[in-house]
Amino acid sequence: MFDTKIFFNDKIIYFLSDSDKKISAPATKIKISEAKDLEYYLLIAPPQEQEIYFFNPYLSILKEAIDDFFAYINAAGGVVENAENKILIIRRWGIWDLPKGKVEPNEKIKIAALREVEEETSVKQLELKEKICDTFHIYFRNSIPYLKKTYWFRMFTQSTEILRPQYDEDITQALWFDKRNLNEVYQNTYPSIIKVLDTFKELK
Repeated sequence: MFDTKIFFNDKIIYFLSDSDKKISAPATKIKISEAKDLEYYLLIAPPQEQEIYFFNPYLSILKEAIDDFFAYINAAGGVVENAENKILIIRRWGIWDLPKGKVEPNEKIKIAALREVEEETSVKQLELKEKICDTFHIYFRNSIPYLKKTYWFRMFTQSTEILRPQYDEDITQALWFDKRNLNEVYQNTYPSIIKVLDTFKELK
């Protein structure tokens, strides 16, 4: 169903139509047939294992359960480099993050990525480079379950202007980090951001 990890809190979730696929331990594999199965195992009684594999051998049943349960959101963001070999990191809700945001109706993905990065950090003169990867993330807002796909791009700027975090989006810092030393970021960020940064490093 999906060829990538889906992040939910501290767990990694996969949806599979192949019930025989080998899984790593510790993990649990659960057959689902309808949306209420997802509600139960995500909200009411989530497994203790870090990795969860939801499966159904019939792809149409699996897809119907997902479509019935989740609302879909598209977002876009970027890893911005500057001429000093540093990358732009933000702090949101006390956790290190990368700038990103929701794609507006009828907005192109690449335009949304540039707009959101500039809005959240005030960085100027952005140049869009290659795509890094996509991430999938599950979250709940007002009791509504969302499945968010975020498109990530590499970006570059020559600007040396002072960064200004977007406080009304709960961003308290926007800082340049040496991309060769991101230990502080890795120790206090989300698994999905680690995936983006690791994939970004592989582009070099």
